[in-house]
Amino acid sequence: MLEGKTSLQRRQVIKSHLTNQKIPFHSHAYQSGENLIVSTRRSPYLAVSGHYDVVSGSPGANDNATSVAVIFELIDRFFTTPLKHIGVTFLLFDEEEKALQGSRAYVQDHHLSEMMGLINLEMLGQGDQWALWPLRPDEPGRLWEVFEEVCAESDIRTQRVNHVLHTGDHESFRMAGFGECFTLTAVSDRDLEVAFHFQKAREVGASPQTLMEILSKAPLFTHYHRETDLSVHLREEPLMEACDLIEKCIRRYDLPLDQLRSLGWAR
Repeated sequence: MLEGKTSLQRRQVIKSHLTNQKIPFHSHAYQSGENLIVSTRRSPYLAVSGHYDVVSGSPGANDNATSVAVIFELIDRFFTTPLKHIGVTFLLFDEEEKALQGSRAYVQDHHLSEMMGLINLEMLGQGDQWALWPLRPDEPGRLWEVFEEVCAESDIRTQRVNHVLHTGDHESFRMAGFGECFTLTAVSDRDLEVAFHFQKAREVGASPQTLMEILSKAPLFTHYHRETDLSVHLREEPLMEACDLIEKCIRRYDLPLDQLRSLGWAR
């Protein structure tokens, strides 16, 4: 539905899909773009986000149509079997590829006081384990600890990664003082090895050319922002696994407000 389309065309596809599925949504228009929001309208709430825009010249399958696909599936699950006590909001951001303009505009125009946490999705169609970033190994946080717990119960590997080259829409929330958020990406062992070497090279002052040469060896970046970012290179298994893990994580939060507050999970 999204592969090979421009950002504007993707926006129209998403709107048409939600309309055809009778899923209520609203638009958040700002000066240069438009975010799309689906919400169950209950507070407090958790949020799941992903950007739908694409860089020029790339079909944008893994980056970031995979995340839109996962959000579509999660919307269907949570509207089919609603939560009892909390809400869930899905944020489809525009212009992530342009200095996070969509998420920055959203944070500027919306209060975050009722949001308990946000899972941002990026590039979910490759790899066999989950990178949670940018997180230090000992960084405390309820949302990612619950997510890691859910993964551990199913013997699914996770890795906190703090040394990353690129950023994601979580940064807009952290810059606004909201810390309970992270980005989720499907990766392989080789990707993690390259990330480690990249960080070490950056620490010793390696040149930009050297850093890019190191990064190019990661499978995750083989087709990144290139005309070869096509769905033929993706696997359905990590997409469905992401849906299952995120759903379990969110439903674990579905407790009465007094219980959430006693656990320190809500204000």
